Amino acid sequence: MFVFEAVDSGALALLDVATKDQLPFDEYVVVAGLVQSSRQLTCLGGRVKSDGKRRLLVVPLAQAQDTSTPSVQVLDVGEVALNFLQGVRACFPTLVKKNPLAESMDDDSDSDEEEGEAHKKQKHDQDDQPAEAANARQEAVKYMSQTRVKVLATLDQLFSAFQIADPTNVQTSLRNDPSVPKNCQLLCMDCPALGTAGDGAYAAVPHAFSSSTAPPEPLNIGVLFSEVATSKEKEQFLHIPVPRSPPLPAPGAQGDDYVQESFQDATVLTFGTKREATAHGGGKTCEEMIKNIRMRHASGTFCTLVLPTKSWEQVADAHKAFLPQVCELQGELRLRRLMGNAPCGAPIELLLGN
Repeated sequence: MFVFEAVDSGALALLDVATKDQLPFDEYVVVAGLVQSSRQLTCLGGRVKSDGKRRLLVVPLAQAQDTSTPSVQVLDVGEVALNFLQGVRACFPTLVKKNPLAESMDDDSDSDEEEGEAHKKQKHDQDDQPAEAANARQEAVKYMSQTRVKVLATLDQLFSAFQIADPTNVQTSLRNDPSVPKNCQLLCMDCPALGTAGDGAYAAVPHAFSSSTAPPEPLNIGVLFSEVATSKEKEQFLHIPVPRSPPLPAPGAQGDDYVQESFQDATVLTFGTKREATAHGGGKTCEEMIKNIRMRHASGTFCTLVLPTKSWEQVADAHKAFLPQVCELQGELRLRRLMGNAPCGAPIELLLGN
């Protein structure tokens, strides 16, 4: 996924995603699985940063060998996709950070009037949370309705569909990226500016497994689509679209061994991928994750383990009427966190089991 940001002229400039600050999302989640022998179902969603910047997200996807078959089929944009994604995420545990101050106040039997006032304030804040959460959800739904998704048949169409800054260099960069298929379609998500410049500096930084006691801000973009499955010799992979940098010339002071990197921060949930300690591994199942959390956080001093609130069977049953494709997803459901630097030019591909 390549990221474009609007500049002063209104044109969209291709961004180098080298740091966390340059990512377009505060939180980003992908769900993927095989639905047919040659198709992959992908659902991506996130919380676009509230920093007053318009963004264009471009996902290159392989073209089907049979040109009469569309490579990309967009199934939903908005609430249905996002509800499905959040339902799958709810099949895994989370960690909730404890509030040491609140606990110490609860444990102190000799609380004075000042502590009593603090308790009242805390209760008042908790009472306000449902209303605040409802308002936040309404804002997220409103933003989703303003997001535009477009599928382009070729890379060349990108420059006629959108005002791209420095189009010649952008075209050269994308064509030279080894991870971009020679014959590809482009899934384009035009995300309008949210908030005002400077808001992003104060946004809370989320974590896939932990959160504060306050309800998290809702995700505000969701796209569900099917694409051509990735096959290499006798192996099949799931293609995971994550924001990354285009290939750039190496800085002059760097040697021939210089490797350009992008920064990644994504939660990836996949069906039927292998558990292996490689770049192609699918991560842990729900049971493996719960066991791991209990071993690593045995004391429970700072965090509370929150068990999954849904099973995959419940999620599939709730969505099969609108999205019958979900019933075709097979294999164990796994979660993997992508966090940190990764080489540019190498797509994220997770290996499917036999």
